[in-house]
Amino acid sequence: MANRIPQLSLSSYSFGNAREQSEFAEELCSALRQFGFFVLKDHGIEQKKIDRALSSIKEFFSLPYEEKLRYEIPGAMGQRGYSGFGDKQSIKDHVPDPKEYWHMGRESFAGATSDDPQMINVWPHGMPDFRAALVSLFDAVDEASRFLVAALGKGLGTPKGYFEELTDDGNCVLRCLHYPPLPMAETFAGAAYRAAPHKDINFFTMLVGETNSGLQFLDQDGQWLEVEAEPGALVVDSGEMLSLVTNNLIPATTHRVIKPPVQDSSRYSMVFLVHPRPDAMLAGIDSLGEAPESREPIAAQEFLMNRIKYWTQNSIQ
Repeated sequence: MANRIPQLSLSSYSFGNAREQSEFAEELCSALRQFGFFVLKDHGIEQKKIDRALSSIKEFFSLPYEEKLRYEIPGAMGQRGYSGFGDKQSIKDHVPDPKEYWHMGRESFAGATSDDPQMINVWPHGMPDFRAALVSLFDAVDEASRFLVAALGKGLGTPKGYFEELTDDGNCVLRCLHYPPLPMAETFAGAAYRAAPHKDINFFTMLVGETNSGLQFLDQDGQWLEVEAEPGALVVDSGEMLSLVTNNLIPATTHRVIKPPVQDSSRYSMVFLVHPRPDAMLAGIDSLGEAPESREPIAAQEFLMNRIKYWTQNSIQ
């Protein structure tokens, strides 16, 4: 098995002819089945939008910790607003991952209600460009994700529009992360990773921008491989919801972020989590083979909450 994950060009699908679109769709599905990861070039997202959003999150994370804590949202379970250090960790890790988060979703979300903190965005005061920068990036990545959703269905041979219907007005999330210079975070001195090994819950994840990588994934031979991408390219990986509906034909891939050799600098990253609609029913697709176990269809939001609760109950705080 080659150690380098596939490099795909989205322009061959979004602007190509029928043959080029079919080839892209087949390559996408092959990459996810074999690696659970691929690099996406020519995705149409302007670099200035990525840079603008990255600059904004750097500004926010530089605020005093007490100021950032004002934007922790009770009841949001880390799906909107700010999450401080130690709020998230992988199953049975004794030391929380040394990182902090900012989450946002769709500005106009049909599934949102005024009393649901998991669906309503919150924005920091005194930072007029923060909201505009993140919304602009969210919309651009969301558009690119729609091409991937369509190509996924084409490559798997599902009925036309199947995945589009599941993800239309999906509860997608833009997650912005800051991993501080580790020497300054003595609380996390025992942490083995910047992000411990884990699988994503959602359909698939698009890593939009980062500094100081360290991202690795676990291949089918049990080896940890580096994820390498050219500047400006996106990295895409598959999650548990996609594994569920494809009867594990496409696996949810374990990945991690290792500590750098020199730990005197911050790491920033922005990831776009592609989710189905909260009420979309997730079930194995019969044409993709028999499900590995008897499983009743489950609503996407219920699946998400079950996984978050599992993490909470099985983590050592």
